[in-house]
Amino acid sequence: GATIHTEPGKTIFNGTVLIRNGIISSVGKNVKIPLQTTVVKMDGKHIYAGFIESWLDVNSKKDTASLEMHWNSNMRSHLKASEIYTPDEKELNKLRVLGFTTAHLVPNGGIYQGRSSLVNIDKKPKVLSNDIAQVVEFKSGGWGAKEYPTSLLGAIAFIRQGLIDAKWYDKAQEIILKYPDGNEQIEFDQSLSAIGNFLNKDMPFVFETNNELYIDRANNIANEFELKLWIRGNGYEYRRLNQLNQAHMIIPINYPAKPEVANPYSALQYSTQQLKHWDMAPDNLKKLSKKNIKYSLTSSGLKNKKDFRKNLSKSIRRGLKEADALASLTTIPAKAFGQSKRLGKISPGYIANLVITNNNYFHEDSKVQSVWIEGNELQLSPDPINHYAGLWTLKEREKTWALDIDKNELIFSARLIKDSISISVENLDIKRDQISFTINDAKNFNNGAVRFIGRIEKNEMSGKIIYADDSRSSWTAQLDSKEPLPIFTIKK
Repeated sequence: GATIHTEPGKTIFNGTVLIRNGIISSVGKNVKIPLQTTVVKMDGKHIYAGFIESWLDVNSKKDTASLEMHWNSNMRSHLKASEIYTPDEKELNKLRVLGFTTAHLVPNGGIYQGRSSLVNIDKKPKVLSNDIAQVVEFKSGGWGAKEYPTSLLGAIAFIRQGLIDAKWYDKAQEIILKYPDGNEQIEFDQSLSAIGNFLNKDMPFVFETNNELYIDRANNIANEFELKLWIRGNGYEYRRLNQLNQAHMIIPINYPAKPEVANPYSALQYSTQQLKHWDMAPDNLKKLSKKNIKYSLTSSGLKNKKDFRKNLSKSIRRGLKEADALASLTTIPAKAFGQSKRLGKISPGYIANLVITNNNYFHEDSKVQSVWIEGNELQLSPDPINHYAGLWTLKEREKTWALDIDKNELIFSARLIKDSISISVENLDIKRDQISFTINDAKNFNNGAVRFIGRIEKNEMSGKIIYADDSRSSWTAQLDSKEPLPIFTIKK
């Protein structure tokens, strides 16, 4: 059986996960497996609940055509991330290799950037929920920009004015609806309407921050307007631990590269501040956890996504508990994004999003071998296929056949042989320890097409036969050890 990490701090050894229609139906040590269930052996593997990528940027563009647009293109709060997202399979696969099965899509562009969404990142991504949070960034065009604001001070003023306008707009619309006579109809603004909706429902506003000072600015605005504040962090949170009090934080782990100080001339280019941050950055997560600050992790900001696991392992070596790291990838983001009853745990009723590794995920040398998204397996680094090609002695009822399995590159082919009879095997499918094939020969199998389904264990096969009239029987096969077997590995 597998080592199943059902949730942070809870593990089942030699366990089984039962999936039905994309939902986990049972998990435990002694799970009763129904008939006609496809069994996938996971001996020696580690299974985790699918990880949640807490920040995936979705670039947006200025809206110049809508009659409901705001006067400033930096106001894009009406945009919905799932509607402007174009999946990139190559980029999604980089996330899956890290163990992510779900992503928090975040609009990127402007100051009020829009509404975030949550999606399962299967081959065809599926939206789980919208309107997770309103995304806000302290962004300005700089001197010479054609559109306001051109400074940080202007960006702060724009954010505050947007909240003031949204409150006024919502109240004005309410009055006009109640007293239409004698009140001038105001121009419809979809962005102010979207902000007002979030304010009325006390939904989160997530502020992107570049350093700890931006966190202070976001806190000031949140306190003034009584916002439910989330922070997209920056890695400098350890400098403001006593001032952090927001509901949720999303933390990148894009640690600075090791400074090259062996050469004394090169060493002069690094400031004391840079050297201090290089030393302290891997401790950021540990310090946040000790302060009981709830945070989730993101690979956003990394030039090379492979550095995510390397940096996370570094933080664990520096004292971050594995249970806290796992929580930041599963249960904490699931709760923050409103999916605590569907994501983040391996438990009955939860979506069958799973991560399969060949060892403890938090050991840097382990591999994510596959992810399961809503019960569908996506292989990433599968185990080498066993030596299935060769000559097998197959027994079916009273008959004995020679099953000759051949392999040409990545494709299997086979035939049944008895005396001078040779029958082609159709629909041959071999995956891990599972084999199935069809024999369509009315002369030797009077009932017509016959389907063989079985499992392979070392040098033996066994399974069941389904005949055309739906009668059933069993079959076995033994590898003829005198035949040489080709060695091969299926590559993706």
